[in-house]
Amino acid sequence: MVAQIRESGSDSELIEEVTAKVSEQAWAEKLNLQQKCQTLLKQIRTAGEQTETLAASCDTTKSVSALADLNKPLETAKRHLDESELELGSLTAEQVDTTAVSVALSNVHDLWTQLRPLPQRALAATIT
Repeated sequence: MVAQIRESGSDSELIEEVTAKVSEQAWAEKLNLQQKCQTLLKQIRTAGEQTETLAASCDTTKSVSALADLNKPLETAKRHLDESELELGSLTAEQVDTTAVSVALSNVHDLWTQLRPLPQRALAATIT
């Protein structure tokens, strides 16, 4: 099986197809991350507005409690936004080309030896 996969590294038509599929998946993931970032930014903006409203409130005891309740989701949203932006930057910087795909297929032995039998069978079924 490894030899068959390695040989596919010289099949230019297959290489083009794999490269296109990987690029398509990366584009879809970027779009998904961009939408997630937009959603998180809206959540952060809404929490900020709520914080300002509470800060202007006259009831200090109630405001302190409500601010504490708002702070945790706000910090979580900020952390998720940072993580999403890092991942988006990584995807944007990552370029997949036909040479990389050809090299990866040619070097499949390294990956194959690290897989257990069930993932090996799954990979083989996907390829054949």
